[in-house]
Amino acid sequence: MLLKLISKIHVFIFIYGAYSAWALWEAHTQKVQESNVNIEILEKRVRKLKKEKNQVKSFLKDIEKAKEKIKLVEEEVIKLQRKLPSEIVDTENLSLLQVIGDSLNI
Repeated sequence: MLLKLISKIHVFIFIYGAYSAWALWEAHTQKVQESNVNIEILEKRVRKLKKEKNQVKSFLKDIEKAKEKIKLVEEEVIKLQRKLPSEIVDTENLSLLQVIGDSLNI
């Protein structure tokens, strides 16, 4: 019986080699599938980050537009301040209104 097993040892070696190759192939296939899943996850993350980046760019453009509008408003305020008197005296204004009111008999 032992002689029959020894005479067939090449078959056992072949079967062991085939099983080892199959196990290595399965491990490799599993790694490839995991990598594909990771690639999909990373691609989704990249798309999400690109979308966020575009939103930030849009927000920054809006901020720049708002800054320009604020500068224009500031210039208009400065122009209006130049047209107004530098000091406003309430007593003078009230006396002027009183004089006008007296002249109109109100």
